[in-house]
Amino acid sequence: MPEIQAVLLDSDGTIRNSVEVINDAIQYAFGQQGIHLTEDDIRPYAHGLPAAHKAFGGDIPYEIIRDDYYRRQEETHHSIELYPGVREAIVKIKHRGWQLGMVSSSSFVQKSLKADGLFDYFDAVIGGTMVTRLKPDKEPVELTLSMLGCDRRRAVLAGDLDADIRAGKAAQLLATIGLTHGFGTREMLETAGADHIIDSFAELIGILDIIGRR
Repeated sequence: MPEIQAVLLDSDGTIRNSVEVINDAIQYAFGQQGIHLTEDDIRPYAHGLPAAHKAFGGDIPYEIIRDDYYRRQEETHHSIELYPGVREAIVKIKHRGWQLGMVSSSSFVQKSLKADGLFDYFDAVIGGTMVTRLKPDKEPVELTLSMLGCDRRRAVLAGDLDADIRAGKAAQLLATIGLTHGFGTREMLETAGADHIIDSFAELIGILDIIGRR
């Protein structure tokens, strides 16, 4: 079994407890157009506004939904905090000599990492504006691997949605890890084929050590 070289992470719902803020922004943006969505409605699309627009937007121009969504997020993003154990786990990942990559669909990811004091820990940061196809497409993952100079069979990806797991699977990574504390559910992650499922970020290092000992 190849040794781990890089750990790839999603941002919202994985390291950042942004569930309420993103749900609120999506509900607000569509609500402005008379479309009222529940959290269960938007759960599969929480990481990708274009996908949510495709599912629910009908003939409404995407730009209208997008502008209201980002306006709302600008008003509320200050309330987002890291999940417990994230900072400690990231420090341990770097101490082990593993590369760290961020694979996010968010347009704010670099700003968010800097605000959280985590940006300098990452060797590559990919946000939604840097790719033409978002997760579950493999493009963001492969771009991150290219920036890291890492073989796909030596990289592990951790995320909270089936889109994260499917992207990792499509890129043929060493392993994928699903987290249940974000937008996704255990059932969603299992259906997507996650190799491991954990309930908190604090469990990540233990799973990485298990993968590394195979």
